[in-house]
Amino acid sequence: MVALAPTAAVAANECGDPSSNGATSDALVCVQGTYAGGITTNTNGNLTLVLSETNTGAVVVPANGILVNGAPGNSILIARIQGVGAGFDPSITGSTGGIRAFGSNANVVVDLTDPDTGDTPISVSATNGAGVQVATSGVGAGTIATSNGTIQANSASAVVGLQASTSGSGAATVNGGATVTATGATGGVGVAAFATGTGTANLNYTGAVSLTSTSGSSIAAQAVGVGGVVSTVSDAKVSTSGGSFSIGANGLSASGTVTL
Repeated sequence: MVALAPTAAVAANECGDPSSNGATSDALVCVQGTYAGGITTNTNGNLTLVLSETNTGAVVVPANGILVNGAPGNSILIARIQGVGAGFDPSITGSTGGIRAFGSNANVVVDLTDPDTGDTPISVSATNGAGVQVATSGVGAGTIATSNGTIQANSASAVVGLQASTSGSGAATVNGGATVTATGATGGVGVAAFATGTGTANLNYTGAVSLTSTSGSSIAAQAVGVGGVVSTVSDAKVSTSGGSFSIGANGLSASGTVTL
């Protein structure tokens, strides 16, 4: 199922209704345009949600961000697609979160890799919530990928800039190069991969990461369950004010004001 036109601001399913074809897999295309009420949907079958961009415009969400909730066993993919030419990239803003996808016993992927070059990179921001966040359980893996652009997150409490987490046997993976700025009152993370079950935490990040908080971690890769393994943390440019830098449960850590 493919939806090819943005709708007026409604409670959900701005890019199409996953339930309209029963539990069959869905491919929903959010065409360029402004989605004033945000983009929110619940899966009914595996879901691919595509944000389109062309040389005349891209998806713009000025409030409420993007939120996808997955039914048990339904995979989620949020990605970008280039139309005709370069020139515009998506701009996503949310009060409680920028882009969030939550699954259950299935893979969840947010792939913000830029399909073109030479234009203004993607911007994702949250005024009081997570910038980009994925989470899943069971056998599901959680993955975030970026290549450029900016991710900003602000919170009155613990802040989350860019985070993938799993609670079962699936891997939590964050790769990319977007600039991440996270500002919170206390605690939180700038960029993080958390595997709290038996999965692997994989983090390979090349972008600049800044966390401002009384505590927390600018970069965190933790696999705390039995059999969990922390993979690579490489090339990140990190600055922290009041927080810490950590890798793993017993690995490298530093607190206070940290620049790496």
